[in-house]
Amino acid sequence: MPGAPEQGAARRASRANRLENGSGDPFYGGDGDPFYSGDGDPFQALISPNIDQFPNDAMDNCSPNSHRPPTSIAESFRQMQLDLSSHVIGKERELEQLLIALIQGGHCLLEGVAGTAKSTLADCLGRSMGLRSRQMTLASDMAPVEFYELWSDETEESDPPNLLLLDGIEQCSAKVRGAIVDATQSGLFRGPRGLRPIATPFLLLATHPPYQPGPPPYAAPSGPSTPTSGHAANEATSGPFEARFADQFMFQIPFRYPGYGEEFLAFRSPRRSQSEPRGERAASTGLDSTRPSIDLTEVRRQLASDDPPVPLVHYVLRLVRATRVYEGEDHDFILEYVSQGAGPRGVASLLGAARARAVLYGRDHANVDDVRALAHCTLRHRLSLNAHAIRNGITVDQLIDRLLEETPERAVGDTEAPSPPAK
Repeated sequence: MPGAPEQGAARRASRANRLENGSGDPFYGGDGDPFYSGDGDPFQALISPNIDQFPNDAMDNCSPNSHRPPTSIAESFRQMQLDLSSHVIGKERELEQLLIALIQGGHCLLEGVAGTAKSTLADCLGRSMGLRSRQMTLASDMAPVEFYELWSDETEESDPPNLLLLDGIEQCSAKVRGAIVDATQSGLFRGPRGLRPIATPFLLLATHPPYQPGPPPYAAPSGPSTPTSGHAANEATSGPFEARFADQFMFQIPFRYPGYGEEFLAFRSPRRSQSEPRGERAASTGLDSTRPSIDLTEVRRQLASDDPPVPLVHYVLRLVRATRVYEGEDHDFILEYVSQGAGPRGVASLLGAARARAVLYGRDHANVDDVRALAHCTLRHRLSLNAHAIRNGITVDQLIDRLLEETPERAVGDTEAPSPPAK
């Protein structure tokens, strides 16, 4: 039976082969867990990670006494994940999605109950990237002028935040939501002395509790293909706010309770004290750095220099267009359970997110695995369930799972762009 060094070398060789062939990630293992490579006890791997599972250069860069700067964006990303994993355990995937949204200039809905590290992860991301962060709690009686005053911190001299965390987005009025949409689309917000530009880069995070749709509020029967109307159709999509507002966000990211092993590891460490303020805890982990962990300018330069592969664009279009009811491209189960699908903004978000993910993992072009990894968080809040789906307990994630299974990755003509329509 081979020893640990031989097993580690074999795993590194297998990872290198997967990367050369365009599949697999340099950090995630086969089951999506950065601390578990697929063999052995995953609980034991969480408690005592095997350093052979990580590339040697990544481990060298992350040692406490090493100051050698990373040589690539992928190495910077791995180092950032390892640095934050000592402070926020089990949120590697959520961190990846937040960073992708920051790179692409998108915004995120964070869904989860209190205590699932939404604010903590946002604070750690801001510190690691050298962003000015601000947190606001929204109320049902808040007026747009109050929202703008809190955003600008009521002083003209203060710089606007790069990362704005809004707690309780489900409670605010339609006028405040309209102000949020206007500010994010125009790049301007109204300060105490007039319009001011939004900071660059800028990431808006809005938290809301999980929403469990109940039965439709009416007794009229509806068949499998009969969509519900108005609010009932949108209730299952993004909770208590309308779908057109949720569509302004690039991702909807669920924050769930940690697993048993993750929670054990979190409270086993003597360094993690819940009575210590969050900022001091972040500072104690070395996240108080004015130097960003990843150069956003370089990442965006790489994204602007290359076009996405034509076959990948075809795949994303097939995936998103299949969610649109009565468009002639939907599957039977979409027609049965969905009242409204994702629009062109869903295509742009999913394709842009897949390209950013490829850059973070050191690849020149995105592939199907990137699209599949981000399909749920991109499409989850853009699909509206009908009354038939709500009545039968169907969830949006179940539909996306089935959509990924039934949508072909390759089709005839994928290597060519379609001809422009005749005038």
